[in-house]
Amino acid sequence: MSSIRIEAENYQDAIDSTIGNNGGEYRFEDVDIQSSRDIDGGYSLGWIDSGEWLTYNFTVPTSGEYRLVSRMASARDGNHSFTATLAGQQTNFNVDNTGGWWNWQNVESAKTFSLDAGSHEMRLDMLGSVFNINYLELIPVSSINNNSSNLIHGGTGNNSFYGSNGIDTITYDAASSSIVADLGKGKVIHNSTNSSMQPFKIMPLGDSNTEGWGSWDLGAYRDDLWKLFDNSNYNIDFVGPHKTGPSGFDRDNAGFSGWKIGEIDSAVDGWLNDAQPDMVLLMIGTNDILRDDNITQAPSRLNNLIDNITYQLPDTQLLVASIPPISRTESQKQQAITFNSHLPGIIDSKAAQGKNVSFVDVYSGLTADDLQDGVHPTVEGYSKIADTWYDAILEQNIPQDSSQDTISNIENIIGSNYDDVIIGSAGANVIQGGAGNDTLTGGGSSDTFVLGLGEGIDTITDFAVGEDSLQLSDNLSFQDITIIYGSGNGYNDTTIIYQDEALAVLTGMEAGSLSGSDFV
Repeated sequence: MSSIRIEAENYQDAIDSTIGNNGGEYRFEDVDIQSSRDIDGGYSLGWIDSGEWLTYNFTVPTSGEYRLVSRMASARDGNHSFTATLAGQQTNFNVDNTGGWWNWQNVESAKTFSLDAGSHEMRLDMLGSVFNINYLELIPVSSINNNSSNLIHGGTGNNSFYGSNGIDTITYDAASSSIVADLGKGKVIHNSTNSSMQPFKIMPLGDSNTEGWGSWDLGAYRDDLWKLFDNSNYNIDFVGPHKTGPSGFDRDNAGFSGWKIGEIDSAVDGWLNDAQPDMVLLMIGTNDILRDDNITQAPSRLNNLIDNITYQLPDTQLLVASIPPISRTESQKQQAITFNSHLPGIIDSKAAQGKNVSFVDVYSGLTADDLQDGVHPTVEGYSKIADTWYDAILEQNIPQDSSQDTISNIENIIGSNYDDVIIGSAGANVIQGGAGNDTLTGGGSSDTFVLGLGEGIDTITDFAVGEDSLQLSDNLSFQDITIIYGSGNGYNDTTIIYQDEALAVLTGMEAGSLSGSDFV
């Protein structure tokens, strides 16, 4: 039994509360349709209003039990819901603010549907407003594992997998390319190793915290962000009017040290026209505070800059970040907090107008300890900013030659034979990278990382002594391995070695902190 996907734009009959198609795409009745910007491409329903309804005709090839999943998104807080009725059975779907109009989430029905083979009609009745629907998918219950625990084979992409009430493990040892897996977000992206697509153009835009500053980190967050994309096989092209930073990555950017919001606004038109970016990463406002430039009007100046960018390139995705903390003076510290507090409201208002803009919270991921000089982050601080940008960019579902799995209620994962990026959930996970040089992040709770021979070097980013564990496979024991600590300022990379083979690198580990009790 295979899944049945019903695209939201392919309705049979409908009633819409407004005249005309506000999205102006695909069909020209009154239903509002726009590009979905989801990983599958295609179209989605938008401008949804309470009281509207649609019907769909579809065919079920095989009788059985099915669970209905809806792909939904909204940039507004509130109760965004609808009712689906088919075969005399009904279920409700509800989603809150997903973080953007195109930040798609899968929402599962609370019940299953017993469907006979043959033709069926489904009706959707909108109970709430201001949300988007990309598609609905009927997943055979036979694809949902009901045993106490299971080993689930992930395959090569475009599948949906549901775990049981027990402990479930999904393995991608048969995948034909590397994966980017996030158990918490319930998605696994299969990367193409031979991309035929045009690169996705990103313009890093801002001040010295974009360009780079000081001898400690001339690439700011950009070199770290580039490495994250490169490790995940994304086809990315950084663009901008100049090149700065160390060698080894795409150095193009539009970051200018000392520049204020108004100065960026005066120059950005030409940069955008020349580069035609698909996405802009905007982080600006620090120098308005440092140079005491009528700081109470800085949010208004940022508002105008956002309008300028979205007017010139309405289809470009604009991500606007809060600025990092400032700790030089108490006054400047508070001004940064106040400035950042205005940003979500400004950006929400733009998104409500249909502008392609999202907020990225860089500030909350940093502390004063992450600052080198009270203004510019340390090497580790810039790495944190890169992680924040990376997660936000992936939420926008940037195009690439890839396919995606939807997973739910699965605790443990085994990676592919390639270089994977695997992120756990808030619960306890067992994570094994498989072959390849993998980047592993446990997330919350007590996680176990499995290390074995001949599986490449795993980089573990968040190992917590006394909470997480390392599991040695291939009959290895703690006495068989050597632990080598880095040198430098307190927290270093720790390498675990068996004879001449490096098994893993644990980043940010204090020298001497690992012991036999951390291994199981």
